[in-house]
Amino acid sequence: MLPDDAARIEQASSQVFAERSGDKDAFYGRTKQRLSRLESRFVEWNGEGKYDPSLQRIREAMLEVCTTIPDDSESLQTCVGFLSEI
Repeated sequence: MLPDDAARIEQASSQVFAERSGDKDAFYGRTKQRLSRLESRFVEWNGEGKYDPSLQRIREAMLEVCTTIPDDSESLQTCVGFLSEI
């Protein structure tokens, strides 16, 4: 993927997140660490806010997945916090 291909990045991100849907351990342990690195890379990619709309759509895709994670799961907090600073 090319950095300027925001649509493909959004699509790929949404697809990966959807694969974790309903899994109570979706964003726990090693996956939580990978998600944290991904978030850092998204923030870096966004730079001066060029991709704010894309990051908002990526966050919305993640929040959809969050609704499928049980309330008592540690993954839920990680899920809801993803890109929350954008």
